[in-house]
Amino acid sequence: MSWDQVFQVLGHGLPADYIAFAEVYGRVCFNDELAVDDLRRLSPEQLRQNRLHTNVLRIGDTACGTYMAWLTEGHPDYWPVTDSEFASHLDGPDTELRPWAHVPLTRFLLEKFTTDKYWFEQPPTTFTPAEIWQRAHPMGDAADNPFL
Repeated sequence: MSWDQVFQVLGHGLPADYIAFAEVYGRVCFNDELAVDDLRRLSPEQLRQNRLHTNVLRIGDTACGTYMAWLTEGHPDYWPVTDSEFASHLDGPDTELRPWAHVPLTRFLLEKFTTDKYWFEQPPTTFTPAEIWQRAHPMGDAADNPFL
């Protein structure tokens, strides 16, 4: 599918860094540990099935049998990276959100495989899109924050 067709099926856009990543690499598997899908290569039905929850979109797989996903709240460029373990708790009594990272996907991948930053870190959060933007752009001017 084209990106426009993907957006049409999903009903929204995708993060710009992910689109650029998929354009260059397509589907990628890192050390048999983490795979990132190229959503254009899925059928419309498969793409719809990647919606794990109202605001959780599967984008890959992990070696432990969970899915890598985005928490699709706010502007796509600032979606936190999470997994299906997180998604399974959204409808339950535990409403504490535990995304893996509040950074763009490509930064998450770089830091995950060049540091030990995301191996065990799963900080509880109830961040708004404005706070996520501020964490992703710590030196950014508040006037540039599209969510304020």
